[in-house]
Parts: sequence; structure tokens; C-alpha cells
Amino acid sequence: MTKNEVLNAREVSKEFFGGRISYGNILKRAKTGELPCVKIGSQYFFHRSRLDSLFS
Repeated sequence: MTKNEVLNAREVSKEFFGGRISYGNILKRAKTGELPCVKIGSQYFFHRSRLDSLFS
């Protein structure tokens, strides 16, 4: 797995939603389970491949 395969919430907002959905809203959706993610400590990380399959 390379760094490009894992995104943080800001990168998800920018790359998948063109900034139309805010960083805070991405975190909210991650916390509720609406967006698949992995939480490490206090940070949320998103696998690009899982998001690609979710939105394709």
C-alpha cells in the first residue's frame, strides 16, 4: 500500500467532492459510518479503493 492509496479527510473533501463537502462534514460522515474509514488515534484515514468503489 502506498501513501497515495490512503487519504485524510481534507484530501477526501478535495479529491472526491471538489471541496463541495467540507472537512468537518467528511469527519461527521466518517464518525457515523456513512464513509468507510479507519480511525487511528484521533485521525481518520480513508482507502482510495474503497471510496472509488463506493462512488462508482
